[in-house]
Amino acid sequence: MPGEGWFNGLMKRHPRLTIKLAENTKRVRAAVTYEIIEDYFRNVSKIIEDIPAQNIVNYDETNFVDDPGAVKVVMKKGSKHAYRTLDTTKSSTTVMFAIAADGTRLPPYTVYKAKYLYEGWKEGGLPGAMYNRSPKGWFDSELFDDWFRSVALPFFRKLDGTKLLIGDNLQSHITVSVIEECENNDIRFILLPPNSTHMLQPLDVAYFRPLKASWKRVLEEWKLKNRGVLPKTVFPRMLKSAVEGLGEREMNNILAGFKACGLVPFNPDAVLAKIARKEPTTPEERNRAETSMTSALVDYLHQLKTGPSDAPKRGKRLNIAAGKSIGTKDLEEENPRSCKQSKTRKRQISDSEDENDLQTLEVEEQSVNIDDYEIGESSAEPEDIPDSSGGCDIGDFIITKYETNKRDRFYIAKIIEMTETELVVSTLRKHASNKSVFFSFPNILDESVINRQQIVRRVILKSLKRGKYYFSLGEELETLQ
Repeated sequence: MPGEGWFNGLMKRHPRLTIKLAENTKRVRAAVTYEIIEDYFRNVSKIIEDIPAQNIVNYDETNFVDDPGAVKVVMKKGSKHAYRTLDTTKSSTTVMFAIAADGTRLPPYTVYKAKYLYEGWKEGGLPGAMYNRSPKGWFDSELFDDWFRSVALPFFRKLDGTKLLIGDNLQSHITVSVIEECENNDIRFILLPPNSTHMLQPLDVAYFRPLKASWKRVLEEWKLKNRGVLPKTVFPRMLKSAVEGLGEREMNNILAGFKACGLVPFNPDAVLAKIARKEPTTPEERNRAETSMTSALVDYLHQLKTGPSDAPKRGKRLNIAAGKSIGTKDLEEENPRSCKQSKTRKRQISDSEDENDLQTLEVEEQSVNIDDYEIGESSAEPEDIPDSSGGCDIGDFIITKYETNKRDRFYIAKIIEMTETELVVSTLRKHASNKSVFFSFPNILDESVINRQQIVRRVILKSLKRGKYYFSLGEELETLQ
């Protein structure tokens, strides 16, 4: 094992190297490759040409928490713990922001967690700000549609020429009605590659961080003078103070964000230069790689970056290339049924319990129709199948296994689609009553993509009564979720 002396010698031999504090990034983000970003910019280059900066808009939602965070305090030496009296909670409020490449900020759109919306929750905010509510406090397809029609569309209609709307690839942000309005108003709607917002989304790159810092300062001032949870009647004024606290930096941050993301001015190298290629492409790079690092070390570092290649993937039903403009034809090809009826399903960000992800989002999907699920012949005993799942077919029910950091979780799911290596399944939920245990599909479908190694076995449906599924199960019933 190399020691400190070897490290010091390495730094002397290579003056180009330096030491910096590294930020933690998830493996799915680290796995975004040079080729993915290159393809994205290749698609964007066909659209963004001749579109003025004021016509290019990036949108994203973020949370404002009721906790100003930790601060440094002066204490007596030898003291082990530092506390300050301050009421904080884990509650948060979701706000949709949108910015234009010329430095303009569109009015924010706030979503409260509530059943009803009251007048007091809308007073004292930023000019033109919009407010809404949802049972969970999250954006779903209906709220996104309302944001688009009340904030984005009026802004675009004031502009001449082709417009460009850039956003993440959450399916709750892509509805047929929004795409139709984009086509009718000469708006190009493009999506960012999955897990790349930390490099390609101007709001994430340069705007949200200083805004959150300003929010914490404003929130701390309020917390020091008041007690309890931050009231919704105060939130609009607090958000206004946080945004105005940025001052002239707000426009500079917006311009810097679009520049750092390679959009305005259009410069893919601004992002590509930050991504390391696994294989050198030029003779100079090959020579440098051969003289500086062995291939074994390169492979090891690449493995640390990307992680296991066979990790389970959560389902994302849209298969539209990042950077390409979306049309209603694309949605019809991807999911014909969703174009006929807009539904919503709840999609929880993968492994949120173990990785402390930001929040649970609402994603547009199809709701359960009992006619879509056919009942096969029942059997008194469960039927075992080999691990290869060779006996499974579309429409069968199976027990699936999901590995987490804490423990394995088992669910009953129905097979929707199949390939040689992967399956698309719709997961059921277990319900226990005084008389029996049954399973049912949630009101908001939970679909995911799994590999065949996650299949435990096939299960037989005994009966179906009013949406309640009864299966032939043994002791494993206790382990099912």
